[in-house]
Amino acid sequence: MSDAAPPVTPSAWPPPFSPTYVAQARALLARRHAVVFVGPPDGSSNRLAAAVAGAPEGPYWARHICRYGEQDDNLFVVRQLFDSIRHSGPTSTGAAVQAIRDQLAGDALLPPTVIVGNADLADRASAEVLARLTAENAIKVVATVPPGTIADDWPLLGVAELVEIPPLDVMTVTELLRVRYGREPHRHVAELILDQTGGTYEIVREVADAAVEAGLVIPLEDSLVVAPPRAEARNAFEDRVAPLRSVLPPDGSPEMADLFDLTALIGEIDLAEARAVLDRATIDRALAHGALHARGDGPALSLPAAARFLRRTMPQQRRVELFTTYAARLPISTARPGVAVDVADWWRAAGHPLPQELARRAAREANLGGRHRRALVFTGQDAARVAPIERLYALVELGDSSEVQALLSAVDPTTVSEDDLLPYVCWLKGLAPGAARTRLLDTALRHEDLGVNRRLAAVKTLADLFERVFREGGNGLEGRLRALTFSGLLSPLNRALTFSALSAVQRHAGRPEVAVRSARHALELIAAESRLPNAFHLSVAQESHILALIAAIDLDAADRALRDYLVGPLGRPGSGRMGAALLSMLELARGDLQQAFVNARLALDTLQHHDPHELRGWIEALLAQVLVRQGLNGEAVDMLRVSDSHSSRVLQNDLNRRIAVAGTHDELGDPERALKELAAVRAVAAEHDLRQIEIDAAVLTVRIGGPVHLPALLEIVDELEETSGSPAVWRDFARAAHAYDIPALVAQCRALEGGAPRHAAEIAQYVLDVARRRNDLDAETRSHLQQLAGIEAPLVVAPPARDVLRSQRLR
Repeated sequence: MSDAAPPVTPSAWPPPFSPTYVAQARALLARRHAVVFVGPPDGSSNRLAAAVAGAPEGPYWARHICRYGEQDDNLFVVRQLFDSIRHSGPTSTGAAVQAIRDQLAGDALLPPTVIVGNADLADRASAEVLARLTAENAIKVVATVPPGTIADDWPLLGVAELVEIPPLDVMTVTELLRVRYGREPHRHVAELILDQTGGTYEIVREVADAAVEAGLVIPLEDSLVVAPPRAEARNAFEDRVAPLRSVLPPDGSPEMADLFDLTALIGEIDLAEARAVLDRATIDRALAHGALHARGDGPALSLPAAARFLRRTMPQQRRVELFTTYAARLPISTARPGVAVDVADWWRAAGHPLPQELARRAAREANLGGRHRRALVFTGQDAARVAPIERLYALVELGDSSEVQALLSAVDPTTVSEDDLLPYVCWLKGLAPGAARTRLLDTALRHEDLGVNRRLAAVKTLADLFERVFREGGNGLEGRLRALTFSGLLSPLNRALTFSALSAVQRHAGRPEVAVRSARHALELIAAESRLPNAFHLSVAQESHILALIAAIDLDAADRALRDYLVGPLGRPGSGRMGAALLSMLELARGDLQQAFVNARLALDTLQHHDPHELRGWIEALLAQVLVRQGLNGEAVDMLRVSDSHSSRVLQNDLNRRIAVAGTHDELGDPERALKELAAVRAVAAEHDLRQIEIDAAVLTVRIGGPVHLPALLEIVDELEETSGSPAVWRDFARAAHAYDIPALVAQCRALEGGAPRHAAEIAQYVLDVARRRNDLDAETRSHLQQLAGIEAPLVVAPPARDVLRSQRLR
C-alpha cells in the first residue's frame, strides 16, 4: 500500500461570509441605517463591514479604524471621517453635527455610508454625532466592536441594529478547509485549527496554511489528516505562524508587553494575583479587547497559536528578565492546574533548576497530554527520587524497555505511593527481569503493619486480576473484581480501576449496558479526587468507557467520550494514546469505512516502532479488509501477511484480529478458509468465557456460511442472562432469521439504521442474500435494503460542498 499522496495544491481561500449573508446585511442596513457587527477582533468583522458598505467600489463616504488612545480625544473619529470639520475644530457635538449637515447638503449621493472599525475605542462625542446624524437619516453607519465592549449607554445603541458574529464553528472550518485544499478534512484537522485559532477567520487562514506547509497536516488518500507527532513539523509550524498581531491590542506599552509575555510563558494567570502584581488598567483593556479571555478565574491568551508564537520567539534575555521580576511574585498563577509544563519550561529557559514539586507536576501533566519526551526531560537523572512512576509511564509508552528495567530496579518500592503502586506492580510483573522482579515485589508488597499489609495485598490482587482481564472473562473473574471494589482496602483511584476492569469483563460477557455503568462509576471516582490523576489511571478508565459505549451502540455518547479522551482533564490535548484506533472502531460501528480506513492508517503510523497495547496486527487486518473493498486485492494479501506476523499476546486483541482476517479471506473469495478461522476463534473465545467475541465470530460465520450456521449463533445468544447493545441486536436477528421471519428482519433494519448503521447494513445484506420467495420483498423494500447495505454506493464519497459557509443568520 503506497503511503504517498499527491501534494496539496491550495485554491484561494473562500471569503468568511457568503454573498447571501452580505446581501442580508445590506438589506438590514437599508432598513435601519446603522448596523453594528459584534465579533472577534481579527479583522473579519472589518472585512464584512467593508463588504456591506460596498467598499471600495460602493458609495461609502469614509472609513476609520479606531485605535487605543482615541477615546480621550474629543470628536477625533468624526474629524477623520468628514473633511468639513477635520481642520475647523468644533468643540461641541452640536457644532460638529451642523458642520457635517452643511457638508452633506451639496452631495447628491445621500445618505452616504461611513465605516467605523473597533468603534468601542471611539470617543463618546463622535459616537453621539454619528448617532444623531443616523437618526436624521443623514448618514448610514456600519461599525464593528469586539464582544463585551459596549456600555449600556453607548449612543449608537439607540439607532443601530446589533448583529452578533460568533466564532467559526467546526462545520464552517471544515468547509473552508475543503474549499481551500480540495480534500475532505478529517474532523481532527478542523478541531485542531479551531482550537488554535478560537474560530477567528484571519487566524484560521494563517494557522491552516502554516500547518500544511510545515507538514503538521498532510494529505492521506482523499483526506486531510493530522500527521503523526514530529518535533520538526511542530517547530516548522511555529516558525511559520506570523506574529498574529491582529488579535493583540495595538498598545505598545511595557505593561501590555509584560502582560502578554507572562501569560504566554505561564499559560494562564490568576486574575486576582495578576491585578495585584501587574497594571490593572492594562489587564482590563486586554480583556475588553478580547485578546485575553477568562478561563475560570484565570485569563489566558485567546489564541493558543499566539501564545506558542510568543514563547517560541521570546529572546532568552527577556525570559530571564521576566523570571527575575515576576516568578517569585506569582506563586498562585504558577501553581494552577494545567500550567506546570509551561512553567517548568520557563524555569529551565531562565537557567534555574526545577524544584522537585514542579518537576513532578510538570511530568504528570506532560504524560496526561501525551508529551512523554517532555516528561523525561522534567524527571531527568534523579528520576528514581523525583517522579519515578511518571518517568516509567513515559518510557513504557515510548518503548524504551532497557531503561524501564534499569529504573524499576533503582526505585525504592517502599517510597511508592499506594496509587502509584498499581502501575508499578503491573510493570514489575511484565517488564522486570526475573530475580529483580521477585525481590522488588516482595519488598513492595510486605509491611510490618498488618493493616497496611492487607492494603498492599489488595493492590497485588488487583494487578493479578488486571492481567487476567486481558485474556479471559467469566463470572468467577467478575465476582472477584466486584468483591475487591467493595473491600474498603483500595485507594479511590485504584478502586476506580477495579471498576474499569469490571467493565471490561462485563463487556466481554455480552452485557455492555452494565459495562457502561461500571466504567462511568470509575470516571466518577477519579473526578471526585481533588488531586490530578496520573495518566495510567485516567487513560485506562477512559478507554474502558469508550469501548463499553461502542459495544452498547451508544455512538453519540462514545463520540463525546472520545473527545474528552483526546482533550484531556486540563482542557488541553490529552494523551489520546489509542485515539486513532478507538476512532477507527467508532467509525466502523457507524458504517463509515472511509473514515475508519483513514483513522486505521493514522493509528498504524504511530505503531510502526512501538506497540505497547499490541493493537498493530488487528489494525493491519482491518486495513486489509478495507483494501479488498477498494479493489486492491494484491495489497490486501500483503497486508494480511504483515498482520499475521503481529499476533498479540493480549488474547482479546488477537481474536479480534483473527475475525478481521477471516472477513478479509471471505472478501478475497476464500470462504472455506474464513469459516475455518472463525471456528477456531469461537472455540478459543468459548474456552475463556469471552462471549462478545464468540458472538462476533458466530455472526460473521452466519454472514459468510448462511442460515445453516444460525443454530450455533442462537445457542450463544440464548445463553446470555441479560442482553443489551450489540448482543441484543444479534439475539433478535438470530431468532428472526432462524424463524425465516423476513418482515421482522426488515423492521429490525429500519429500527437500527439511525443509531446503529453498521448493524443495519449487515442485517440488510443478509436479508438480500436469503430472501428467496417472490413475495418476501417488494421493490421499494428491496431498494431500501440495498441502500442500507451500501450495494449502490462507492466506498469513498466526497460530501457535496455547501453554498453557505456561515451558519449564523441575521436577527
